[in-house]
Amino acid sequence: MGTIYKKTSTRPLPSQAKVSTKQRVATSKELREQPGRAFVAESIATWTDRTGEKRSGVVVTAADGSRKVRTKSETYFAKYRDGRGIVRETPTGCRDKQAAKSKLAELESTSEKIRGGVITSQDAETGKHAKRSVLEHIADYCDYLTQENKHPDRVKTTRKRLLEVADACDFRRLHDLNADKFIKWLSGELQKDRSLATINDYTGTLISFGYWLTGKRVRNKKSSMLGDKRLEINPFAGVGKYNEADDLRRQRRALNETELRRLLFVARWRPLAEYGRETVAKLGDDLPTSPTSRKTWSLARLDFETIQRAVDIAKAKLGANTAFLEKLDQRGFERYLVYKVAVLTGLRRGEIASLTLDHLRLDGPTAVLSMKPKDTKNREAVDLPLRADLLDELRQWVEIKTRSRSVLNFKSASIDRTLRLFNVPKSLVRCLDRDLAAAGIAKVDDRGRTVDVHALRHTFGTLLSKGGVAPRTAQQAMRHSDIRLTMKTYTDPRLLDVAGAVDALPNLSLESITATASLRRTGTDEAFLVAPSVAPMVAPNTVQTGQKGAFWDNIKTAATSDHETKKPLDSQGTQGFSLIGPAGFEPTTSTTPR
Repeated sequence: MGTIYKKTSTRPLPSQAKVSTKQRVATSKELREQPGRAFVAESIATWTDRTGEKRSGVVVTAADGSRKVRTKSETYFAKYRDGRGIVRETPTGCRDKQAAKSKLAELESTSEKIRGGVITSQDAETGKHAKRSVLEHIADYCDYLTQENKHPDRVKTTRKRLLEVADACDFRRLHDLNADKFIKWLSGELQKDRSLATINDYTGTLISFGYWLTGKRVRNKKSSMLGDKRLEINPFAGVGKYNEADDLRRQRRALNETELRRLLFVARWRPLAEYGRETVAKLGDDLPTSPTSRKTWSLARLDFETIQRAVDIAKAKLGANTAFLEKLDQRGFERYLVYKVAVLTGLRRGEIASLTLDHLRLDGPTAVLSMKPKDTKNREAVDLPLRADLLDELRQWVEIKTRSRSVLNFKSASIDRTLRLFNVPKSLVRCLDRDLAAAGIAKVDDRGRTVDVHALRHTFGTLLSKGGVAPRTAQQAMRHSDIRLTMKTYTDPRLLDVAGAVDALPNLSLESITATASLRRTGTDEAFLVAPSVAPMVAPNTVQTGQKGAFWDNIKTAATSDHETKKPLDSQGTQGFSLIGPAGFEPTTSTTPR
């Protein structure tokens, strides 16, 4: 026979609790111990908890002499024997005693059916899940995704989508899950001009959730039915997806080499050039009469032809403020490197933002960016080789980052390798839009395709194909599971030399065929058809750094040196300050960019 009870727990006495002494009638146990003791005096503490409710409890003295308060749980617990004869203690969730007794009777009845062979333990668990709300199952599913090391953004989106559908389709319990209601809701969303890609994402989320409810678990591309079975079948298994190619809302394009060089140049120098923009007088009859009024002039627009002159003007203006000048210069160099890393490694914005000094492996035989599973979208570790020019500039940037003594770990006298490599804002696309405008690059081309931060990854894939890289190698460099995604979505056909590839085909004109046949009859031709030459398939360039010594030891020595020593003024009045950047990008006094 089971019982119900309220659990007793002891906790530290709250500091704001008020203690008073009250008398109560002695219990039967206390009367047996002390027959003449009809009343017992005890200390009662009262306080208000974090939710604003008033709580009370008996004050007791612990073994160590400290004062604590003993309280009872707000709800009842049930103690009974399950179907296997094991004593279980489970919360009933009931504040009312009669309701708790009804819950206990239900648990004991289920246990009796299991012992009698009427139902199985799995049937009992499934019935228990059926009584829980869909919101609880969604919370369990999202917890499972988190435990499986899914990306936090993906988990957040999944929770949002499931809660939205559950509310719109009135899914309260598992038996309410219905494909017809979901399909009807999707039809309404299509009429609201939602994209097919978004609709398919909702569909995929519900299908995955349904399979999880049936106990299906997938790990390392291997599925099993070993999970907790909450439903017999997946109610959304038959819901199909739309062809997203029929409704592409955002098509990205890759940058060609000329556009890429212009973008990198502008990104490198625009933060400094913004302080060297010249003033332009406004024209009009309704302007203020005062020539010093802000409404009578504006700043000249920055473009690729004027940005170099603006940099020279900014250097002259800010020559006395060396610290601010260096800050602007480093900001431009950082943005330049962020774009360049995206183009030459294919990393996404979030992946670049997660880079730390610990990701750099510059002392081995091959310089790489060693990405950890938690930092990649597919949750797989990968080592990305670095080109020679990018490697040299990353070395410069690391030296700049480690000049500050704040990045040193003085306990171990070493570099703090957890320092973020780049400061990548979430609004990076706004900076990119301004850089595109200054570089004279259209945000949207004649086919409606746009350039955004992720388009730099498209540029990486296109440059691989254009450079003759084998498709399988390009797929590995892009870290795609499907080669069709690499070749179709992330390769811009406009930038490929299709005409040159056609010209490489053999000459099949009637004259050449006739001439070849004639030579074959005379025995002077060795083959009727000559196989065309095949373009060499090359992998991305890597850098051998074994002869350069331990890079981090050199950085540590440079970081711990006295970097605050003042340098003599140069010809421009700055204290030995030179703009940081790749060779060929330093501005001169000429107004024509190199």
